[in-house]
Amino acid sequence: MPESAPVVELKPLPAVSLHEVVDTAPGFGPENIAPLIGPLYGRLVPALDQAGVPVRDPSTIYYTGDGSMLDADGTVQVHVGFPAEEGDAGGAFDTVQLEQVPLAATLVHLGTMDGIGDSWMALNAWVEQNGYRFAGACREVYLVSESESQEDWVTELQWPVERIG
Repeated sequence: MPESAPVVELKPLPAVSLHEVVDTAPGFGPENIAPLIGPLYGRLVPALDQAGVPVRDPSTIYYTGDGSMLDADGTVQVHVGFPAEEGDAGGAFDTVQLEQVPLAATLVHLGTMDGIGDSWMALNAWVEQNGYRFAGACREVYLVSESESQEDWVTELQWPVERIG
């Protein structure tokens, strides 16, 4: 049975407050970003615990840099966060507000992180083939990630876009 094509949905994204930690990757690609993710969660979860702030789902990872998301030196900032609520006390983490996004191209990735690069490539291709351009920092929202087996994980890829022309 052939694999079905990924389904891309266009939708607005609400504003969200996050408690986060950040590190710098030497560039995009799983070989550069994947080694940072575990250690970032390893910093953030204990910092939230120490501050008495509950870890709330879903966690979010997003990427920033200059211009096309890469800094001038080719690096990318990797942000790992959990939802923040009013009244949370500060700690060894930052609290940021991701602004509402009027329109984002989204795609749900099912399963292991080994294949997430293919899902990002499918989302990128859809955007380019359907008359849109990227208009902000991309996000990965981990809707289901509590299972020991990543086979059960559900991750929504979100990339702000705008119509060309």
